[in-house]
Amino acid sequence: MDPPQTDHAHPGASVVIVGSGVAGVCAAIRLTEAGFRHVRVLEATGRSGGRIRTGALGDNIIEIGANWIHGPSEENPVFCLARQYGLLDPEALTPENQAMDVGGHPPWVPIFLTSSGRRLNAELVVPLQMSCLEILDESSSFEGKAEPFDSVGKFIQSKVTEKWKDADAATKSLGFSVISNILKVECLGLGAFSLYKTLPGLDCTFPKGYEGLIKNLLSELPPNTVTYNCPVRCIEWNNTEAENPVVVECEDGQRITADHVIVTVSLGYLKKKHSTMFRPPLPFHKLHSIQRQGFGTNNKIFVEFDSPWWDADCEIIYFLWEDENAMVDQASNIPSMWIKKLFGFTVLKPTERYGHLLCGWIAGHESEYMETLSDQEVTQAVTQLVRQFTGNPVLTPKRVLRSQWFHDPWSCGSYSFPGIGSSSQDIANLGEPLPSTGPKPLQVLFAGEATHPCFYSTVHGALLSGQREADRLISHYSVTPASPVIVQDELYKALGNVSFRSAFDFGGRDVAHWFPGHMAKGLKQMRASMKNVDCVIEIHDARISSHRSTSVFIICHFINPVFRETLDVRPHLLVLNKMDLADMSQKQRIQNQLHRNGIQKVLFTDCLKQRDENVKKLIPKVMGILENSPRFNRDENLDYCLMVIGVPNVGKSSLINSLRRTYLKKGRASRVGGEPGITKAVLTKIQVCERPIMHLLDTPGVLPPKINDVETGMKLAYVARDYVERYELQEPCDDIQNVLKRIAVKLGKTQRVKAITGVGNVTITVPNYSAAAYDFIRAFRKGDLGRVMLD
Repeated sequence: MDPPQTDHAHPGASVVIVGSGVAGVCAAIRLTEAGFRHVRVLEATGRSGGRIRTGALGDNIIEIGANWIHGPSEENPVFCLARQYGLLDPEALTPENQAMDVGGHPPWVPIFLTSSGRRLNAELVVPLQMSCLEILDESSSFEGKAEPFDSVGKFIQSKVTEKWKDADAATKSLGFSVISNILKVECLGLGAFSLYKTLPGLDCTFPKGYEGLIKNLLSELPPNTVTYNCPVRCIEWNNTEAENPVVVECEDGQRITADHVIVTVSLGYLKKKHSTMFRPPLPFHKLHSIQRQGFGTNNKIFVEFDSPWWDADCEIIYFLWEDENAMVDQASNIPSMWIKKLFGFTVLKPTERYGHLLCGWIAGHESEYMETLSDQEVTQAVTQLVRQFTGNPVLTPKRVLRSQWFHDPWSCGSYSFPGIGSSSQDIANLGEPLPSTGPKPLQVLFAGEATHPCFYSTVHGALLSGQREADRLISHYSVTPASPVIVQDELYKALGNVSFRSAFDFGGRDVAHWFPGHMAKGLKQMRASMKNVDCVIEIHDARISSHRSTSVFIICHFINPVFRETLDVRPHLLVLNKMDLADMSQKQRIQNQLHRNGIQKVLFTDCLKQRDENVKKLIPKVMGILENSPRFNRDENLDYCLMVIGVPNVGKSSLINSLRRTYLKKGRASRVGGEPGITKAVLTKIQVCERPIMHLLDTPGVLPPKINDVETGMKLAYVARDYVERYELQEPCDDIQNVLKRIAVKLGKTQRVKAITGVGNVTITVPNYSAAAYDFIRAFRKGDLGRVMLD
């Protein structure tokens, strides 16, 4: 929860936050910790938490709203906070739990029941289910492409119809029942479905309720920050003539002036109330995005029994309707068919805590219709359903409780999803502040899970969006302190203390994340192949490490936190390739720094050279490593297998071809090229040596799944900085306008312009940015700024 450090927050800036869900509360915490003294949160109801809501059924604690921490790992701020507050079970805190990568599909122990009262063998159904999920995963590669399908449901229907066209009637019928069960997500738009990102870790819950997180967060706010039972009627903005450009009008008639307001209401509420909530109205592009994005209802039905009728190890119960073999839309007759949208039940565990309690999930229009029924009608429908699928005509629930999020006046549903025809730009539009420029910018800011580009529909997405908008305001009021003059000889000693911007305004867009599907698939393949590997050859571009700052040169030494734990059990050899393009006068300094970091086994290579003496050293070096390392399950093998890993375009395939050329006198076996993505899968073993018999596995280049913040990205791009010496600047800088200004002043490149003042036109001298930019580019092209890598 650490905010960007600044002592320059405007002491008089007033901020009103609408809504005290996790986005609103975390935005308030961020602002108050940064020094904002006039922060007020307005909550329409009598409680904080929004769609986080913990309730009770008998003696059992249940989650009416948010249920899990999705992806409980170091990348998830909700998990980190829950751990900090001591709200989790010990099992959820284990490294094994955090390292599990289930790709959004938890490995629950299932049972499958049919509408005729039969129980199916899981070995028969699971392969069909996995086949459908693979097709679902395939839909994650369509962002930005013109596809003939506009929703995930239609895409899967087309794929499975083609896949099972030649199957026998029984397999086809069962397959369609399985896919019908999965198609509870049919409302999702295909184009933006791929935007959602899963985090590693096995989903976990809060033993004493999710609201414990909210209570702990509220304790970090100053007293009376939140005003309850204070719904907002209208937000008047763009009052540029007034001292405070925003007026928040409450339902009780109270009018609160502010410099900024952060709106954290749900997308469902915006869809329903935007026309009356904002004056002047929202811009058309934001309104269109509000309309295009989906906001659905996913309700829970809790069913308690006196004793369990499911297996002790069962974690999920699937209901397969045997008459759903044509994959037709059932929504045409909702009053009689609504219960069929209930896909099944999850079993709440452990039994000691929850007793014999099931949680059913129902989404879509059927879920909305369910809310209009009485408690007795819902109980009757659920009882009939359970009896039908178990074949037990007397089975009766002890208690039934359902959520009703669609008719909640402040939520108007459960969570956002990519609607048909939507794209990533719509999510960016939702989070765009108003106005973004002008004399009084950032009057109305928007947060909430629907505004997060890749964690929409999650609590951690909501939390991060609230912090994002708070950081936007902190950045708006921040002042970069003047930097001291650095003596030339001490320049590089001071690089580690250089001040960089800690917040960036990208017009409402979040940090860009890039992780192509073949990289995710490649990581899984590499993990699966690791049991057959004796040693890992990790390749880096030698040019990065030849620059004068060694603090950032091991940029991707650990590709992925999950993968790292697998790799670390195998011996490593670090290869710094492309030495022909690097400044080898720095070689000894690099090796010394590596040794200080505990990396002893290093080799410099030039794999494109026909006869590189250093490539010849690789096999002996590996053998020396293996002689002092256990081979685990490969002790009896007479041959050796190495795996080559690295980021794209560092020469992994080139190294394999060079080894074959050196030891086997054979041509290349791996395709190479001057662009990333040539190798997109873990290839079969390629022999590179006869004595000893040694094979290598080529792998796709893999980048970290995300860069945590823009500042990190800027530092990664901060490898070449000879411009500091050339232009005798005080220090490096990540603001090009600032750099060009200093270059212009240093070179005496100025220009005289006329400025209009109250006493007439005045000629003044200003830096000539164009001339400075021209000199900078010319120096770059001539090589005066050093050997800058462009691939």
